[in-house]
Amino acid sequence: MKALLSGGKLEEFVPEIKGTVASLGKGEAIGKVGNKKLFGASAAATKKIIDNRYLFLLGGIHLVVKKGKLKLF
Repeated sequence: MKALLSGGKLEEFVPEIKGTVASLGKGEAIGKVGNKKLFGASAAATKKIIDNRYLFLLGGIHLVVKKGKLKLF
């Protein structure tokens, strides 16, 4: 955004997609991380870990404690 406002050159964004996990309800999920397919409770736990990591990267441990999903099972 800063480059756009100051007339600088924009860099192309290239995402690094490592997988996808989707929640299906309480304790159930499906997903694919790398070449591994996940189902049920293991996929749900993986999704919670991914969500907590995202919160940690945004605001540190304080945000994880405040908004995170700390109960895995």
